[in-house]
Amino acid sequence: MPYEQSADLQAIGIAVAERFKAFQQTTGRAIHLEVEPGKFLVINSCSVLCEVVDVINTGEQGYDFIRINSGMTEMPRVPMYGVQEPLYILNNSNSKTDYVVIGHCCESGDLLTCKLYEAEEIEPRTLNTASTGDLMVVDGVGAYNASMSMKNYNSFPEAGELMLRSDGSIVEIRSRQTLEQIYQNEISVV
Repeated sequence: MPYEQSADLQAIGIAVAERFKAFQQTTGRAIHLEVEPGKFLVINSCSVLCEVVDVINTGEQGYDFIRINSGMTEMPRVPMYGVQEPLYILNNSNSKTDYVVIGHCCESGDLLTCKLYEAEEIEPRTLNTASTGDLMVVDGVGAYNASMSMKNYNSFPEAGELMLRSDGSIVEIRSRQTLEQIYQNEISVV
């Protein structure tokens, strides 16, 4: 998120190395640290591109909602952990609106605009004023979202994936799942 400050890995590494040396001097035992850097390395490497399928105002005491054709099925980290991911409406609107963004699953947990680390608490975000058919980009979804996806939940097909190469070309690296692929392993017992 734009308000987050990046970690200084050099400073962290120096502090940890000093503690490991002190531990070795105290105990006579040398230890080493192994870090699984997946999230840190890839969190900002992927985005979900989705479509605004509905814009709803629930009245003066309510909210302005955007419903998209994606959600917790492709981006489970938000409902699981209450993380915040950058959201952008791709249009030429000169106005901004505070929106609650919800996914396509019709579940209370399919909320993309939660309060940080409070997955069930609504926190609207200021976005370009949206219309049905606009595209939305959800950034910061590169770490574990595809592997954690709720494949076929509510019969939604597994999303396709594209890769943007450094030369600007786009390559499909996984096709969107077909309806037949969703139920191919099911066996009729009637």
